[in-house]
Amino acid sequence: MILWMKRNIIISTINWWAKTSTPIVFLFFVVSIIISCKKSGDFNLGNKKQESFTGIQFTDTFSIINETLLLNDSLVSATSSFLNFGYYQDPVMGNISCEAYCALTLLNPGVSYNGAVVDSAYLYLSYSFAYGDTTSLSGVSIHEITSQMDLSVPYKTTSNFVTYNSAVDGVLQNTPQAPLTPFTSPQSSIPFTYQSFPNSNDSLKIPLTQSFASEILSKANNNANSDFNSIFYGIVIKRNENWLNGGSVVRANYSSGSYKSTRVMIYYHIGNQLDSAFFGLYYSTPSFNRVIPQFSGALANLKKSGDTIPPILTNGNCFIQSGTGVVTKVKIPYLTQLQSPNDTSVVINKALLYVPIESTPPMCDLQKYYQTSPVGLVEINPNNTYKYRPTGLAIIQATGTPQYAAGHAATDTAIYFNTHTYILDITSYVQAILSSKADGTTYFINDGFIIVPAINSYQINRSVIHSSTAVSNPMKLELYYTKVK
Repeated sequence: MILWMKRNIIISTINWWAKTSTPIVFLFFVVSIIISCKKSGDFNLGNKKQESFTGIQFTDTFSIINETLLLNDSLVSATSSFLNFGYYQDPVMGNISCEAYCALTLLNPGVSYNGAVVDSAYLYLSYSFAYGDTTSLSGVSIHEITSQMDLSVPYKTTSNFVTYNSAVDGVLQNTPQAPLTPFTSPQSSIPFTYQSFPNSNDSLKIPLTQSFASEILSKANNNANSDFNSIFYGIVIKRNENWLNGGSVVRANYSSGSYKSTRVMIYYHIGNQLDSAFFGLYYSTPSFNRVIPQFSGALANLKKSGDTIPPILTNGNCFIQSGTGVVTKVKIPYLTQLQSPNDTSVVINKALLYVPIESTPPMCDLQKYYQTSPVGLVEINPNNTYKYRPTGLAIIQATGTPQYAAGHAATDTAIYFNTHTYILDITSYVQAILSSKADGTTYFINDGFIIVPAINSYQINRSVIHSSTAVSNPMKLELYYTKVK
């Protein structure tokens, strides 16, 4: 039987049984089919030890080529799940600023605010996560958006065309000792700071200026929400430019249903009558997160999408970061040499890519600089652009799933502080490469792939990973295979 045909039949059958059988039945089936296909004259690829009972062999000596790559031209953050804002100084990659843009929703349309005098106004933000140096203070300010946003526009983390007023309409005035307790007025020159808390539910209370709150009431006066949004475009939550020290980036919740911790509250009186107005920040309205990186060191050479940096310039390391487009490129150039060597066909049983995460404190302390999670794999073209298939983006699929399918991405979460390695199963990808025709007309060309963050719209987590040329614990591919004739 033709080698590639036999191999394809074996691979398809193994994958089918993997999805439909119990582990014990599947193992018995694999051993049976391997023994039935094995013939005399097998060679030992890579001179690695061969398992005498099953004929399965192992190698981890494949050459791997790595680069850090910038692909930041398609990171959509419109109507993200969270609002991202703040600033932190990364000792490895450089400084990161985040700005959250969001429209306000008028919850009580048609209300008259004629004669209203503002007593106080606040933006309340509930949050559950902060990234960066949460032991340091941070500064944040509020500005009015001056260009109308559109819900149909796929705003990206790089979108810089939505303008806002430079005048500060609100600044945070919390102290780390007494959260939510004002210590001065918004007009004061004293720095306005806060201290965020990682992985905990908390809230921020940001005072708004009286003039800004009065403007909001004036534009909401007797209006429906659509009329209000046509003349008041929303707010930007960003770092306070007067606060130059490090800090953290906060991931805040939108307003939702009866849970109204995130909201704008304006307290006012008309004559002797006290009242308040509520404005929501909702996921369903025009909104997006902008990410502004200032890379340092060798990473400063990442200026435009498609730029690369070899690991020799970064101490054998590569990088991945959510929101900025920093990814790691992986190419296994000699993979196709496994196709029918010496009249012997190779069946891939398992292919695992091990990607070590640098965790040495203080610069890579995973409790402080939490690793990117989860990550996935996307095939890439030789010109460093995303590869597409008829089903969409060429996301590498998990074991047992054809590579032309979609919805079963090969990912790893590495969600714990003590998890120091991404382990990515690329079995079906390697099977697809080796099952392709040798005349170059294959649908699965071995151009390589990139390790990418699965979430870019509201995270800025980063991972420093070991490349294949790292002095210790390098990236490697473990391959289990069987030879058949």
